[in-house]
Amino acid sequence: MRIRAGPAQRPNDMPHRPGLMPFPLLAFLTPLALRAVPEVLAGPYALGFDTVVYYLPAMVQQRVLCEPILSLLSRSSLLYVLLRALFLLFRDPILVLKLTAPLFHGLLGLAVYVYARKGVGWSPRLSSLTALLATVNLGALRVSWDMHRNSLGLAFLFFALAALKSGDRKIKLLAAPLAFLNTWAYEVTTVYMTLIFGFILAVKLSRKELHDGPYVLLAIAASLPLFLYQLTESSGSPVFPLRVVFPPFPETVWEPVHFILFLHASLLPLAALGFRHLRDTELVLWTLFTLLFAVSLPAFSLQTVAHYRLAFMLSYPLAFSAAAGADALTRGGLRPPRRRAAWALVLLPLVVGASYAVSSPLNPYSYTRIEPKFYYYMPTGMLQNTVPVERTGDLLEALRWLDGDTAGQSVVLLPAQFYGFALTTLNSPSRVENVGELSPFNPHGLDHLLNRSVCAVEDGASVVYTVWWKPGYNWYGVASLPKVFCVVRGFGDFAVYKYGGEA
Repeated sequence: MRIRAGPAQRPNDMPHRPGLMPFPLLAFLTPLALRAVPEVLAGPYALGFDTVVYYLPAMVQQRVLCEPILSLLSRSSLLYVLLRALFLLFRDPILVLKLTAPLFHGLLGLAVYVYARKGVGWSPRLSSLTALLATVNLGALRVSWDMHRNSLGLAFLFFALAALKSGDRKIKLLAAPLAFLNTWAYEVTTVYMTLIFGFILAVKLSRKELHDGPYVLLAIAASLPLFLYQLTESSGSPVFPLRVVFPPFPETVWEPVHFILFLHASLLPLAALGFRHLRDTELVLWTLFTLLFAVSLPAFSLQTVAHYRLAFMLSYPLAFSAAAGADALTRGGLRPPRRRAAWALVLLPLVVGASYAVSSPLNPYSYTRIEPKFYYYMPTGMLQNTVPVERTGDLLEALRWLDGDTAGQSVVLLPAQFYGFALTTLNSPSRVENVGELSPFNPHGLDHLLNRSVCAVEDGASVVYTVWWKPGYNWYGVASLPKVFCVVRGFGDFAVYKYGGEA
């Protein structure tokens, strides 16, 4: 069953008006423009933690386009292939990152629109509202901040789901290559896709509905072997791990529930109203799988991926439910007070998201700073990379000073948060080494920095430098470096340190 369109939503009631932007184009350009706003406000600096720590070094250093195809397929490397190709085209890694983030967000908005229109069967106006809610809400903007693999995977997932629901057999066949691209793009969206496709196929077979079964099976056949290949070839942790955790029961459940409520508070009123109107099996499954992974399994001391990543994935079915709620509220004649209340509920997630998009951690939006414990999951404002945008210039000045005032056998050891910037700032990046992340997620980060400093001196380095915040700044939970590092020179909130220990 699908949501019934009200009188004002029937296609015959909405003739094309010359001069109006087509709804699909609107669904693409609106999220693109919104995501471009923080990029413009950030000026010449990139946004996003993973953007600087992972994407930037990979784009500059890794020659992924020269790797054998099986090596590329052994991991979710589609984003890195695209970024490397664009880097070779534009020769400006920061420009590439600032262009791709809005483009991916716009592509996701278009994919949501196509699925709402063709998959769920909604009107163009309601589908456009769905695309807007799915890209402007707080969780979706957090994904677009630096989780570009997730954005790509989501776009391919929505396109694949829409293709399978098409009445055109040729379009149904597109589900297979789209499923393949989703698997190549991101692991978590692949798990969702596999579970949804598998459930749909099982239901169709049990009901002996063989009309669409071959297309679903073809999509699974196009993606599942690649996913299994990635599982067998992955070095390190599994792609979608299942492990036992030992915190007490209330904590393992309350933490993800608390974050879900915090992240989606602005969407939940409309989503709660609209969920009972949502008859789309795929979106209901998406919601149930997310709650299973994020809440139900931890109740039995089992954990898959980090719960906050699952909370981000919940942003999209909630957006559909919220759109259904808005449709239910506004359908038919409403008295002015109720109509105003309905519009207020629609505007609430849009205002929260837009405010987040233009906020900085140095002047955060009031809502996102309510709960400090969630700072490790999402920044309090989008105007940040690994440091606030307002402080990025000071960091680059410190790196440029190192480039001009160090020579010979000196070595620069940088935390992962600053290493990507060094690759695009220093004239001699070969003297720079990435010593890993300094944060609570890497409790041995300081030990690694200290050990590498000792080894560098033993290997003949005349001086060992590093860069960190000035003493007293508690960013990433590291208020100061070990005492063997002394400040050489300060640059705003940052300082260049020299290792003063003995080999």
